Amino acid sequence: MLRVSSRRWLILTDRHNHIGKQSVSGLERINIKELVGENEFDFRQLITNMLDEVHLWKVVRDAAGEILTWRLVDLNPAAQQSWGKKAEDVIGKTTEEIFSTDAKELFAPIVKKIFQDRAAHTWQHYFADLGQHLLMTSYPVGEYFISTGKDISELINAREEAERAREREQLSAASVANTLDQVIKTLSNVLEARDPYTADHDKRVTRVAVMIGEKLELEEFQLRGLGVASALHDIGKIQIPAEILCKPTKLTDAEYQMIREHPTIGADFTRNLDFDWPIADIIEQHHERFDGSGYPNQLSGQSILIEARIIGVADTLQAMATHRPYRSALGIDAAVKEIADGAGTRYDPEVATACLQLIESGELVL
Repeated sequence: MLRVSSRRWLILTDRHNHIGKQSVSGLERINIKELVGENEFDFRQLITNMLDEVHLWKVVRDAAGEILTWRLVDLNPAAQQSWGKKAEDVIGKTTEEIFSTDAKELFAPIVKKIFQDRAAHTWQHYFADLGQHLLMTSYPVGEYFISTGKDISELINAREEAERAREREQLSAASVANTLDQVIKTLSNVLEARDPYTADHDKRVTRVAVMIGEKLELEEFQLRGLGVASALHDIGKIQIPAEILCKPTKLTDAEYQMIREHPTIGADFTRNLDFDWPIADIIEQHHERFDGSGYPNQLSGQSILIEARIIGVADTLQAMATHRPYRSALGIDAAVKEIADGAGTRYDPEVATACLQLIESGELVL
């Protein structure tokens, strides 16, 4: 389950909330200053150019407060294309009116859960009518919820191929390893197509993380798992809008909160992959910190997997030493100072020391 800030980042109002023939009016007002700073847009302006499908729904409750259904308030062009339906034909309608009763039954427990928990929820489903396997995230906002959907059919196909490969007893260990490499490459290529910076960053982090692992004398098997987890540690960013990942200005609080969801999204996506290592757990923990100040679960010390502690240092080092979409590189000296100052607090002291020794000896050149 995703964790989101309890701070509301969209303020929504509408005029109609009826099950009868009277339709939902659409949005009267959306205040998204927290999302875009001083610039204000209406909902459609914000989502029109997004490549992922985005739709906004309003729940309808009975007299006892139970959710009866939900009506579509708005959707972006990507959703219209995915659904094969025009906005004017679906806005104001319920899920069962747009799709089918089966669709409502599919969504019902998810809608109930996000309003019970008041937290976002990420899930996957193959929509036969659309011919797509979608990674969906739904966010509750007052009596509304926003859903985003990304077509991950290519990723699912790659994952299923890897699983089929493992089931074929006649495959040699080398063949299985090659299939796994192809899956990792496919996942990385999809991320690179959306965000070239992140893909290059992941490659750099993998190189640094493996060098630190070797310095710490991890066994070969564990080093292999460290390399896989490093290569995929940011895969959860496939669910973050590219407009936010590549934004050339400083992120707002709400945008930063969305970015912070990527370890959990990445863990959810890789959880069912048949790796020989705890890749999903490593991905989920790579932003945890040794003193418990990280996220998403505020783990500390040895409760954080060693691979995640290593990636945390390598990730920080590379992020500070190289350019980001919204700022120039802070420089190697600043990156080294951060690792040195944080040794024993934010970062595992043994991992930090190994990293600094590699830099001081000239073995690691950023």
